[in-house]
Amino acid sequence: MIKKVFIRPGCISCQNCERTCPQIFKVDGTSRVIGDDFEKYADSIFEAAKNCPVQVIAVESDESDQSVRKDQTFKSTLLEKKTLTHDVFEFTFS
Repeated sequence: MIKKVFIRPGCISCQNCERTCPQIFKVDGTSRVIGDDFEKYADSIFEAAKNCPVQVIAVESDESDQSVRKDQTFKSTLLEKKTLTHDVFEFTFS
């Protein structure tokens, strides 16, 4: 269950969140949370947070809710970065 959604400082107004979940996010200058029906739009909220290029969307939820999410974040170490073409890279993580 999502308890709270908020935007940390640093939003670059890319509008990804608003395009993903316009019922919860509005961008005019910077992003802000406009809705509170978090459970109804939970999947879209987590998708918006995952796709935020500057990672400023914060979602507070119950531990039980986090355990069933497929989009959890894990720490790793970058071992190698190969340039395959001018705009394609291959990354190897531990």
